[in-house]
Amino acid sequence: MPAPRTYISYLTYTGHSLFLVLAIMSVVYFRERSLFLDTAFQSFEIIKNGGFAIQVNRFGVVFAQAVPLLAVKMGLPLKGVLIAYSLSFVLVHWALFSLTLHRLRQPAFALCIALFNIFLVNHSFYWVQNEGVQAVSWCLFFWALLAHCEARKKWTSGNVPAAAALVPLLVFFHPLVVFPFFFVAVFFSFGKMADGKKPDSPKPGHKTLLLAVAAFILVLAAKHIFFNNHYDQLTGSRLSFDRLRTFLDDPIHQPGTRLFWDHLWTDFYLWPPALLLVLIFYLRQKRWLRFLFITGSHLVGWVLVTAAYQEGGHFFHIETQYLPLSIFVLLPLCADVVPALFSHRKWLLPAALLFGLMAGWRLHHMADQSAFYTRRIAYLEDLVHKASQTGNQKFLMDASLPDKELLLQTWALPYETMHLSALHSPDSLTVIYAVDDWHRQAWVLELKNRIATGMDLLKPAQLNPRYYNFRDTLAPTRLISGEVMATEEE
Repeated sequence: MPAPRTYISYLTYTGHSLFLVLAIMSVVYFRERSLFLDTAFQSFEIIKNGGFAIQVNRFGVVFAQAVPLLAVKMGLPLKGVLIAYSLSFVLVHWALFSLTLHRLRQPAFALCIALFNIFLVNHSFYWVQNEGVQAVSWCLFFWALLAHCEARKKWTSGNVPAAAALVPLLVFFHPLVVFPFFFVAVFFSFGKMADGKKPDSPKPGHKTLLLAVAAFILVLAAKHIFFNNHYDQLTGSRLSFDRLRTFLDDPIHQPGTRLFWDHLWTDFYLWPPALLLVLIFYLRQKRWLRFLFITGSHLVGWVLVTAAYQEGGHFFHIETQYLPLSIFVLLPLCADVVPALFSHRKWLLPAALLFGLMAGWRLHHMADQSAFYTRRIAYLEDLVHKASQTGNQKFLMDASLPDKELLLQTWALPYETMHLSALHSPDSLTVIYAVDDWHRQAWVLELKNRIATGMDLLKPAQLNPRYYNFRDTLAPTRLISGEVMATEEE
């Protein structure tokens, strides 16, 4: 097979290879990804109800959830369902990349989708369900569709409804989608997009641009008026004026700032050199507006996210808040810098090799993060094993007992332990419910034909017996003591 020679060919080979490796990793680490907090809860709901698990109107998740739901409908075992769910998130991004590159012929956006999946991704590869991460790829696909229609004058009966449907999809996906959406909108207003073969390919016209922004703002306003929810309210409360003022009074010494700087050199290390490359490019090109816009966007975006999490917290979650900001450097890189490099044949091979090396290193780094999550699974397995030795299936424990440095959070423990025990056999089911003060939840110990999960009180009959089977539905819930938690070494 001849070596690829063009920008499109290089992107096709490297992009699909990248997503193939991500897909393989998602299967290899399916337990680390699917038995972690929200993903464990959502997969349980999909299996229990035989339908989608849509929360707070974030209906864009149906694309990823369709894969495990299909696995359930096909009667695959629990392992197959969990693998399907872990894999589905990669498949969604891969499909958007493929459609953007091959159907819409927008390589700048396609490369941006590919790089977004590895550029700042570390712990978020294992906390997979975050809707904000999925929303970014959909946002890039939306703008690619508009660029495609404008460039080829194909505002067909299929493209117009597709673009119109994507607006509410984006708005309801996650509040953080406003960052990449408006960044791309403003970026479009500065000159024309490059696409490798046609460096001066048309950008969306001003009417198209204004119509898209107006539609987004209109749907966003309707959402806040008619469909406001506690998750979005929490996001808004993090960005209150008082909190922002507190942060700006002493931004350097805030715990959130220290957390960011610690991870900048260990996880986000590609961000500074990529930003520097983009800024130098615009300086050499004397494109002052883009230089100022990119610089200002980074400063404002960093302040807003860091101020929102100025107290610090679990980095697996905070990382996902910074991920949308990566578009502030990736889009200029993919739209302007990379096509400029590929327009000079002498830079073609070095640029492709550099991309391959960078992608390979990032994939290795992401895989390296699995060590923590594998230890976490081993700890859960040990916990389930010790609890099951008592002969019971339902347990209540004080949240102070388990190792929170490994579990990170305990609210999803019932779903994680249920999945983990059922992977061995549906008949070996063990459910552990952790509460902050078990004395206040002592009534759970009297429950017989109920399973306490924190989210619900389930009857065993509500569960799908193919995946979860309680041997003794009348047995009471047992309290886990420090004795049960004691390790063999102790």
